[in-house]
Amino acid sequence: MGAFSDTDSLGVWSPPSPEEAQRLLSVVNVRGGLPAVGRLISSPAARRALIRTSIFRFFGGTNSKYRRHLAGWECYAARGGPFLPWRRGESLASDVNSVSCRPAPDRPWALELLLADAFDGRWIFRRNRGITLPLEEIGAQTADGLPYLRAEIQLLFKAKESRPKDFADFDSTLSLLSPSARTWLRDSLSIAHPNHPWIVRL
Repeated sequence: MGAFSDTDSLGVWSPPSPEEAQRLLSVVNVRGGLPAVGRLISSPAARRALIRTSIFRFFGGTNSKYRRHLAGWECYAARGGPFLPWRRGESLASDVNSVSCRPAPDRPWALELLLADAFDGRWIFRRNRGITLPLEEIGAQTADGLPYLRAEIQLLFKAKESRPKDFADFDSTLSLLSPSARTWLRDSLSIAHPNHPWIVRL
């Protein structure tokens, strides 16, 4: 194992479908995980190619259970610098926010695990810890039972960089948000990014 400088340097991605990723990870029966799958999969038209799964950083043993389950996989952790190997049996450092995984060194990358913060039954937005939600309110399910992280939370994360693809995701998802989801996202953006252009559209 070596080190990669950033996500682009990882090389080729070939993710499973959301359904395949759900089957792969649902066997990890841990409290608080959202094995879930996909960015903006609140409608078929909004599904993204890269499979990202939210797992919680501080629920005892959660991270190690995922790593044991992916024992044969190669995993690299992002820490704000070069990506470094995450080996079986190792604990993740507190500044790791994502882990990229592939079935073997000669296979394309398939999964990205996103480390989420939680405390006392509430999800905490790591970029502004004043923004929280009860854990039972951060997820939803598609009509066929596939769990996903609520779109308004995903958009809050996307607001930081506001790349063209983030604006495209916002445009395609806005009409799908409920009135309460719009209100929550507007209020959260007003705290985290008070001059963000999405606020006036919500």
